[in-house]
Amino acid sequence: MDNKSIIEKSLLEETNKDVLDIDNQDFISLQTAAKTFIHQVQMLSNQHNLQISKKNIKGKIEALYDLMRKDTQYTRDILQYQHTFENALDTFLGRTIYLSYVMPDGNLRFYGEAKIGELYKTAAKQWGRGNITKGKVLKLEEDELQKEIQDEIKNSIRNKNLVYQEALARYTQKNKEETYMHYNPSERTFYWWAVYHKKLGGWTDQIVNKGPIAEGYAGAVINNDPEISNHNIEHSLKMLWFNHIRKDSVGAAIKGDIVLDSNGNIQFAVKSGSFSTARVKQYLALAYNVLELNNLTAKQLTENNSLFYHLSTNGFSDMAEQIIEALNNNTEELVEQIIQNK
Repeated sequence: MDNKSIIEKSLLEETNKDVLDIDNQDFISLQTAAKTFIHQVQMLSNQHNLQISKKNIKGKIEALYDLMRKDTQYTRDILQYQHTFENALDTFLGRTIYLSYVMPDGNLRFYGEAKIGELYKTAAKQWGRGNITKGKVLKLEEDELQKEIQDEIKNSIRNKNLVYQEALARYTQKNKEETYMHYNPSERTFYWWAVYHKKLGGWTDQIVNKGPIAEGYAGAVINNDPEISNHNIEHSLKMLWFNHIRKDSVGAAIKGDIVLDSNGNIQFAVKSGSFSTARVKQYLALAYNVLELNNLTAKQLTENNSLFYHLSTNGFSDMAEQIIEALNNNTEELVEQIIQNK
């Protein structure tokens, strides 16, 4: 090997080492945040004679949740610790998450990291999470997105807001209309007419509350779905249901409800009315699992998504334990096999 080849090989090795060091430092920062989060929850819970540890985490989660239901300040403190860990997770994943609040008229308000933290400070007690009232949200001054994105969303709202209003109106109509609608149950659903309103074109499954409608609408607005428009309400209601509401859900810690197509690093957690925060358990599970790993990349965390967010009697799900062992042994092929066989 000549001198030039030796130098190039040496530079390549050093470059690869630098990249690995950068990735590892990002993970170490996430581990530090996970350790801090767990320590804070433990210390606060100890003050209430509630012991939280890896060996009995699942058994104690219900006691922690019950304490959150009874004690407002405990709930707010837990949520502040969770929010700090959320921010560290977002940094590790290279994403920015906005809270996107959907108004009844179809307008959207956006709140960034700092404002979300302010909302957590106002949370009312609830089992395993906090309640945020509409009034608390509207008292906060909203944040501006990047001008180009903000302008596009405003234009999209003007073209789609009547679809959302109509979906809500049909969703909330009285159950007495079931005979007229010719389908049962029609309660907690909305429908759309076929061409020329001569007969029903179809209807949704029952929707547990207005939240999925708001989330679906926000997704259609933020990514400007051309199938949804105020100019064709009936077709738009159908597309709102099939393209944006009837879909699989993913844990809140994994990703926002809506990912901006033009920039996947910008994501949105969608809320409307008075709402609840995500349950604490998924963040505690992730924190404990992160501490078991030697290293982890953002890509690995994203691809293995919900496997890290569950707890078993011993603290982890069997699947998560297998994934952790495979990642620690640098056996990516084994990770794929585990996932395929789940």
